[in-house]
Amino acid sequence: MLLGVFLAWLGVQLTWIKSRHEIWSHYGVVFVSKGDPSKAPWGIRMLGERGVETICLRKGTTDEDRQQVQKLYPESKVLVLPLLSKGS
Repeated sequence: MLLGVFLAWLGVQLTWIKSRHEIWSHYGVVFVSKGDPSKAPWGIRMLGERGVETICLRKGTTDEDRQQVQKLYPESKVLVLPLLSKGS
């Protein structure tokens, strides 16, 4: 049973890491400032995921999308740049 709980936890952490990596193309990230690796949430940090200090999204990104990125990167400051749109 303990092994099952551990494997379920591991699956959740790996899914979180995969989702963090997929946002780069989906949300139009234009800039990322890599921060202190120790800033990543401990569960994914144990699996080698690095912390990110700042994420800048393109102009036109909805607040809902910005909040979704913030959920995936709770250690980060997530900004929407006012000058860069998807066509820039």
